[in-house]
Order: sequence, then structure tokens, then C-alpha cells
Amino acid sequence: MKKSIIIPILILTSAISIAQVFIPFSFWKGQDSVLTISPSTTQYINPGDLITFTATGETGIYNWSISGAGTADGATIDPTGTPSDYTGRLTSYTTDTVTLTSTTSLNVGVTTYDPMSINPTSLTLATNASQDFSVANGLCVTTPPTACTDATATWSVTSGGGSVSGTGVFTAPATAGTSVVQVAELLVILLRPP
Repeated sequence: MKKSIIIPILILTSAISIAQVFIPFSFWKGQDSVLTISPSTTQYINPGDLITFTATGETGIYNWSISGAGTADGATIDPTGTPSDYTGRLTSYTTDTVTLTSTTSLNVGVTTYDPMSINPTSLTLATNASQDFSVANGLCVTTPPTACTDATATWSVTSGGGSVSGTGVFTAPATAGTSVVQVAELLVILLRPP
């Protein structure tokens, strides 16, 4: 992109009068803006999912690549242009680096993981009774990517009362009703008196 700069030049004459002369000066700037990639933060996807990356700035010539063992495990990316579609690895709990190169380079991490599952998914409990829930998969540790365990998952009661421990043991309240325990996905527990 060509840009113009106006450079004022002062000319002094013997009569001490001052005049300004403006001379246009053009120059070529090698890049029109800073290279950007979107999304720009680490992405977390299920195996085989698709992410579309876009790029702006610099020369407008964009090359994409994957580093890591991703391509051997089914990961693909459109090698040139914008947008570029990345298809994730087939193996869970792996991380690749997607690199965008123009004049400079940018990197974004992509981690695959399996969706979280909870057992049991719903149940009926007596008041004041307890139930130990278990979680599998999900993503609770990102470096290195690790599946959730009962102890690493974040448990909470979002409505209806009762309490849940940090390892997924739910204790029903003293009154009948419905409670919701949350651990990344919602779990409805129906409470009935004994």
C-alpha cells in the first residue's frame, strides 16, 4: 500500500520572509498491517471436529501448517489462503500447533479431547441420602491434556439444595424436591422422601 507523507520545508530569504513549500513524498511500506489470526487462543475440540481459522494483515499471502504428529493421526489444514479449515486429530488428549506464515508467523494450539460423561445421569434419592457420581473424559488438565477424574472435575449444586463434595459425592437436602448437580454438563437428581 502506498502512503504519502507531506514534508514541510522552510525557505528563508534575505528579506527574512518565511514561506512554506510542501513537497509530496511517497514510499512503499512492505506490509500493510500486523498479522492476525482468529481464533487466536488455544482451541479445545472433540476428535475430528473442524475449526475455521481466518487471517488478516501483512502481505495477504497466507500459508498454514500443522506441527506435531497431527497429520499422521488424521489432522488436516488447508495449506493456503483464508479462511483455512483445520480438522482435528482422531486421537483424544493430543495437542497440535497450527502455524500461520506470511511475512511473520503466528501459532495457535489445538487440543483434542473426548466429551465428558457422568454416571449416573439421573436418579431418585431419599432425603439426606448420598450418591457418589463419577465422571469420565472431559478436559480438566490442559498441560498435558488430561481427562477429568472425580477429583479434578469441578462439582457444584446449581439449584434445589443439597451439597456435593470435590470428588462428586452428592448429599440430598432434608426436604423433597429437585436438585441440579453440575460438572461441565447438567445432571438432574430427583429427590423423594424415603
